[in-house]
Amino acid sequence: MSDDNRLSAEFSLDLRDPEELMDILQEDPYAVTFGDIFDSDYLAEKSEYSSLNQFVNDLPPEIEFDVELAEVPMVASLSSDDPTEQELLDKHVANNTSFEDWKDMKEDGMKQMMSKWASGRLEVNQ
Repeated sequence: MSDDNRLSAEFSLDLRDPEELMDILQEDPYAVTFGDIFDSDYLAEKSEYSSLNQFVNDLPPEIEFDVELAEVPMVASLSSDDPTEQELLDKHVANNTSFEDWKDMKEDGMKQMMSKWASGRLEVNQ
């Protein structure tokens, strides 16, 4: 056995199929929350914040959340119909994270969350 084959045999991972997560989300779109996506490790790496609460508490006062964002299902749209609020949210993200806007941040967070789920480092509510 070559060194490459032995190495890959020793480090093979049992990954979950991403399609399984998509099936779960189709059955229950509320299974994933913003807290699952934007955990403290993610925020510390990608932003100036160490928690989702810090991120929310630092939002401009014109943007208000009446709920605990970590508990909000991912299917909820935090995008505002008010262009001014959306612009403020996008500007906050651009100024305090490694992303250009809220949409980019959500997309990257979903990718990272799916990777964590596939590797077994995250469980979703079912």
